[in-house]
Amino acid sequence: YDATQPQPQKEPLSFAKRPQGGSKEDEQDNNNDDSRYNRRPKSRLETQQERVAHRRLRDHVKAVHEELSGGRKDGRERQLELKREKAARIHGAARDREEQGGGVELDDAALYGGGGGGENDFQAALAREKRRNAARQNRQQARLQELQQKEHNRQEAMLQALGLHGIKPGQKITIAPRKD
Repeated sequence: YDATQPQPQKEPLSFAKRPQGGSKEDEQDNNNDDSRYNRRPKSRLETQQERVAHRRLRDHVKAVHEELSGGRKDGRERQLELKREKAARIHGAARDREEQGGGVELDDAALYGGGGGGENDFQAALAREKRRNAARQNRQQARLQELQQKEHNRQEAMLQALGLHGIKPGQKITIAPRKD
C-alpha cells in the first residue's frame, strides 16, 4: 500500500441483482434501478422537512375528505352512523325483496273471509260458535250420565256382595245370627 499514489474509485455497493446481458432497454432500466440504490444519504434536516411535507399532505387529504363527507363525526354520533349503515345493509335486502313484489297480493276479504258484508259475517261466525258450544255441552252431559250410571252400578254390586241388596234408604238392617 502506497499512500502517495491516488487510490482507484470503488463502485458503491448495490444489493440489487443485475441481469446479465439483454437489450438496450434493459440497460436503461438497470441504470434507472441503480440510481435508486446509489443515492446519497439524506441529512437530518432533509428527513425532517420530508416528514413535515408528508404530514401536511396527509392533513390536507384528511381535511378534504371530511369536507366532502360532511365533516368528522364525534364518537357517539359516529357509532350511530355506523349502526344505521349496518341496519341498512341488513334490512335493505329484505326491503328490496318486498319492493320486487314476488308474492301474491290478497285483499282483506280473501284473508278474513266474507264478501264485504261485515255484519252477516259476524252473525254467521256467532251462529257457528253457538252450535259448537251446544255440541260440546251435549257431549259433556252424555259423559256425565255415563259416569253416574257406572257409579250406581258399582254401588249396587257392593251392596249385593254385602247382602244388603234391595234395602231402601232409612230402612233398618237386620243382621242374621252367627253360626258358630
